[in-house]
Amino acid sequence: QTGNSRISHNALRCHESPLVELHLPKFRELTGADMAIFSVYVVNKAGGLIYQLDHYAPRSEAEKTFSFPLDLVLKLHDERVVVAFGQRDSIRVGHAVLSINGIDVNGKYTADGKEVLEYLGNPTNYPVSIRFGRPRLSSNEKLMLASMFHSLFAIGSQLSPELGSSGIEMLETDTFKLHCFQTLTGIKFVVLADPRQAGIESLLRKIYEIYSDFALKNPFYSLEMPIRCELFDQNLKLALEVAEKAGPFGPGS
Repeated sequence: QTGNSRISHNALRCHESPLVELHLPKFRELTGADMAIFSVYVVNKAGGLIYQLDHYAPRSEAEKTFSFPLDLVLKLHDERVVVAFGQRDSIRVGHAVLSINGIDVNGKYTADGKEVLEYLGNPTNYPVSIRFGRPRLSSNEKLMLASMFHSLFAIGSQLSPELGSSGIEMLETDTFKLHCFQTLTGIKFVVLADPRQAGIESLLRKIYEIYSDFALKNPFYSLEMPIRCELFDQNLKLALEVAEKAGPFGPGS
């Protein structure tokens, strides 16, 4: 299928190119996103992430008070302390430790510098209140994802049998759609949204307008560099809120 043809779930679509199937994990399971528009990424022509906004309300997290010994098996995975075995209430395998006794956890340490596994292995620290939830993407992981998508975008352009294909326009799974708009200068605007959310193509062009007005016209902004403009932030968030209210939901939107 080409052009603006509708495609099936778990697939990606290229500009003026046939359908390529790609199976992906459920985005909501990775992020806990519940809103219509999940996040926005801006990627420069070299594949570097120059702006990212998470626009979703985190799914409710589980907080429980435990006595010693802890009836969950915790392990260190990707610099996070996660549940490796044992489930109770709404705590699941793969959930990360987000806070201990109200103190936030950053990776394998609490905000006050205590090592999580060592602290939880000490019987004198019990009873202890632990909050669990889906691990949030780190800044490095977001940079890596932007770079990976940039490469996938380029591969899609090269593999397309259609001449003049400019790359991936949409990537779809059963729980989210990734929409991409690339400008003539190579800047990519990427929006991740609910599959039923309409009006994303118009939103992408609106984000481009906001970028032109509040980033490019800012005398303190350097092209291809990270966007740190308060007016850009404010107008982008407003545009997302308007798009969510204006974009009707419906099967196959």
